[in-house]
Parts: sequence; C-alpha cells; structure tokens
Amino acid sequence: MGYRLLFAAAAMALLAPASAAAAREQSPFRTGQRLFEGAFDPRRNFAGDIRPSSDDEMILTVAASGRDDYAPAYSLAIAHLCEPIEGGCRSRYFARVLRVSADREEWFDRGLALVSRVQRAQGAEGVEAALEESKLQWLQADAAACEGVVAAIDGLRRADWSPDLPASLTARGEGDIILHPAMIRVEMWGSYRRTRFQGWLLDGGVPAAARQLMERLEPCWSPAGSPRPWERRRNGKRR
Repeated sequence: MGYRLLFAAAAMALLAPASAAAAREQSPFRTGQRLFEGAFDPRRNFAGDIRPSSDDEMILTVAASGRDDYAPAYSLAIAHLCEPIEGGCRSRYFARVLRVSADREEWFDRGLALVSRVQRAQGAEGVEAALEESKLQWLQADAAACEGVVAAIDGLRRADWSPDLPASLTARGEGDIILHPAMIRVEMWGSYRRTRFQGWLLDGGVPAAARQLMERLEPCWSPAGSPRPWERRRNGKRR
C-alpha cells in the first residue's frame, strides 16, 4: 500500500506543474497579452504596406488597455508612406487604429468581453471568429490633412518621457498607488532614435499627449480599406 501511495504522490507531482502551466496559458491575463502580441500589436496596422528599401517608415505606435494591462482598448499606428509617382514619390502620413469602441467608458467591459471570447475559442479559426463577433472598429485617417494632428504628434514628441523614481528615492518619499490602472505603451521613431514609454493611461506627460492626439484624430476617421491586422496572413501568405 505504501508503494502505491508513493507512486500516486509522484504522479501528482509530475502532473501538477503541467496543469498549472496550462492554467496560466488559459488565464484571462495571458489571453489579453496574446491579443496585444497579435491583433492589437499596432505594428501590424501597416504590415505589408511598409516596403523594404524605400522611404516608408513607422513613425508612432500606441497600445492602450481599458483596465490593468490585458483588456485591449485600442492600438494606433502612424506611418509615413512614400507613394510612387513619376519621377519620385509623394509623402503621405496615415494613421490606422483598431479599437473596441470610440467611448472610453466602454473600453473595460468590451475589452474583457473580447478576452473572454478569445479565451473560449478553439484554434486560429475560432480566434478569428471571436474577433469578428466583437465588432472591432478598424479605421484610417490622413494624418497630415487632419486639423491639429501634426501639432499633436509634435506635442507627443516633446512630452515628458522620463520615468518616475521609486518612492524611496524621491525627495519627499512619496509615490502614487493606482489599483488596476489602464495602461498605455507608446513608441516613436526618429532619425537614428527610437523612444519607448509605458505607464498609466490617465497620467500626464506622454499619456496626456497621446490622449490629445486621439482627440485630434477622432473627427477624421473613416473605415480602413486595408485588411485588418489578423487578416494579413493566412496559410503563410499575405491576403
């Protein structure tokens, strides 16, 4: 009997790590992370449109959550595309956004609903069906022609990108504690320089400048004619 109990205990010990790992893989947090690595990765908003060995380039990407850092709210990208014309090319600046809603008050609920649908999905086709069911908004704007957008981009460039020090290192020994914060990730590309920021969506500095940019873009959005980020590759080929 003792050997049987020892064998059973050993078997459970072997199974437990795998079961715990499987549970983590299926957790809402991990599912949300995968959405930010997939459909809500803003670099995918222009996948296939930025041509190698050309003047095309990404200018800015923003990814935001509705609460915590796993309930997707939107992913924004702005890119410079050099449209070929006779004798050269014409510079155009386009913005594309994938978002759960235009209403910030709906971001958390809609983001969690999206995570829940994807979490229950089976396989790639199931995930695509979950994304379709969520009725995500896929929009585009001519950034340079949209009033106030160029100034807002420059305002974001000049915003405070410096991180906060730990409370123990600040002059007053104080720091903010924010429970379940909505998060934002911002990247900007310049001449030989790439700058990143991650922090609270409702903070000042970079987050405030990013909110200002979204406000300036709002009246200029129209349905994007390009494939949505999760549609760009199927069976290893660009659609």
